[in-house]
Amino acid sequence: MNKQESLYLGVEGGATKSTAFLSDRNLNIIGENTGSALNYHSLKKDTIRKNLENLLNPLIEKSSGSKIKAVFGLAGVDSIQDEKFYSELIERILANDCVFKVVNDSKVAIEARCHGAKDRIVVIAGTGSNAYGENAAGDHFNTMWWDHIMGDEGSGYYFGLKALQSAARSFDGRIPKTELEDLVMKTESAKSIHDFYPVFYEKLSKSESPKAYVASFAPLIDRALEKRDEEAIRIRDDGARELALGASTVAKKLGFIGKEFCLGVVGSQWKMPGLFEAFQKEVLEKFPDARFSKSENPGAWGAMLMAQEL
Repeated sequence: MNKQESLYLGVEGGATKSTAFLSDRNLNIIGENTGSALNYHSLKKDTIRKNLENLLNPLIEKSSGSKIKAVFGLAGVDSIQDEKFYSELIERILANDCVFKVVNDSKVAIEARCHGAKDRIVVIAGTGSNAYGENAAGDHFNTMWWDHIMGDEGSGYYFGLKALQSAARSFDGRIPKTELEDLVMKTESAKSIHDFYPVFYEKLSKSESPKAYVASFAPLIDRALEKRDEEAIRIRDDGARELALGASTVAKKLGFIGKEFCLGVVGSQWKMPGLFEAFQKEVLEKFPDARFSKSENPGAWGAMLMAQEL
């Protein structure tokens, strides 16, 4: 490998996992790696440093001393202070001649899903959620990014929390019996929600990422949906409406009414049965000119494309 030739590193890091690609100018993949969470709003600094080192060091070794240009798309990067936090960690790992940029994960996601489009929106529904858009005039806007207390509607955290709450409501008799009650209890082999309750809170208090721990219950919605559970259907459809509301709000803010625009989705929650279809129906009722992206390129791929512009 010619050491004079720059290599391009794209990184996507969320509240549950991270992904990185290393390529040459022609997008030939030289190496790729997956790792643990990188969201510092949920993790300690030392944990993030170790996770970054484990993710990047194998790819740095494969670079054979070539200069690296990198873009890091990370969940939770919403201010200059956030960028500075990550930049200080990254500078200790990459060589001095490397060039890099830290951005929010929504920016690499929109590049991955809607590369080349001028008017575009991406809706992320992973452990957290976010709807982010850009228009041809250079304006941008995002919603739902307020983290799990004030936002994250339609995210893994949202669905996990709803599953837990519905299990408790079902146990109390506040709602009709739901499959979610039994499914939640079985995660700890509990005989009742009373037995599950102390075990859950003990694990929550000891978790490195309480947000990710709550999100780990989201797949129970999928399992309840397989049995056509009415409460699970309601939760899914409510989540779809929230995600569509986020996308529609961004579209209005950016002047997409009556205009064609690219709309992509990213994140693990879109695997939930019927979620995308319910979301798409809601969006098209308000924005019939929305064009849904078929790209399945991960956010790390979008970060790698952006790195070529450095």
